Amino acid sequence: MALEILMRLLPTILVCLVHLWVGPMLVMVNKHIMQELDFPFPAALSALGLMTSGVVVHVGVALGCLVVGADAREAAAGKMWYRIALPIGLCKAITLITGNAVY
Repeated sequence: MALEILMRLLPTILVCLVHLWVGPMLVMVNKHIMQELDFPFPAALSALGLMTSGVVVHVGVALGCLVVGADAREAAAGKMWYRIALPIGLCKAITLITGNAVY
């Protein structure tokens, strides 16, 4: 019984561990790019990461590897986009830009 629960939780645990490792690594890479390579555009650096994520997700959906849930489709459709997706996107952009601007 305990092994069955562990096997069911293992993918979630692995994703969390990868996330905890990748996040700090991206911070260090961004710091290196901004300071060591003298890249003076924190907004462009943040936008590059967001665009890459967007392209990967779109390709994944187009290839059938990823599925967009009905609730996500609803949140991104019509006027709901302005009330839900736009504020979240703006806050995410502000967070990323100000985070990189420190360097």
